[in-house]
Amino acid sequence: MISNPEVADVFRKRAKIVSELRRTVESFGFIEVETPVLQGAAGGAEARPFVTYHNSLGRDLYLRIATELHLKRMMVFEIVVEPKLLQPTFVLDYPIEISPLAKRHQRHAGLTERFELFICGRELGNAFSELTDPVDQRGRLEEQIRQHNKKRAAAASETTSMEEKNKNEDEAYDVTLDDDFLTALEYGMPPASGMGLGIDRLVMLLTNSASIRDVIAFPVPKNQE
Repeated sequence: MISNPEVADVFRKRAKIVSELRRTVESFGFIEVETPVLQGAAGGAEARPFVTYHNSLGRDLYLRIATELHLKRMMVFEIVVEPKLLQPTFVLDYPIEISPLAKRHQRHAGLTERFELFICGRELGNAFSELTDPVDQRGRLEEQIRQHNKKRAAAASETTSMEEKNKNEDEAYDVTLDDDFLTALEYGMPPASGMGLGIDRLVMLLTNSASIRDVIAFPVPKNQE
């Protein structure tokens, strides 16, 4: 940034973009909520979690993959629905199997009310009507665990070459059920929709940056051999 003023300009624009997004959302009456970075159960998305050990608590904790579960738990005790919730503008036919937190489609079985936004060939946002049925949600999360355990068992039975051993390690982690989240849903969650906006990709679009590394101040560097 010292030697390339245009790089520093991208990060000034990024700060303004984030500030304006926060100001706009707050103007509609939304509040910002901090969700935990370390969680007791790995959930909310299909990804291999990072696990660490908490010495004082004597238990494993997982680096968060998604923030949806805690954000939805914040809404469970609302008495009425906020009048200005953001709603999807169109619905694409996303299967239930890849949309574990989305509400079932009202007209088409096996699909969910979900859409994604693409601009210039890049995915910019993902949105869907939130699943609020605790029985349906429990069934989907339990099915995720069954599918994961099935893949893990299959991987464990195919241990031959070192390459396959490394591949099998990708399925070696545990997937647990987030009972606290499911208990919260049982209290009753109002109808809602959620949207995940890719800030980095939005900054890429608005600053005409070719790579996502160009809009992140401190990207993870490659090893210097």
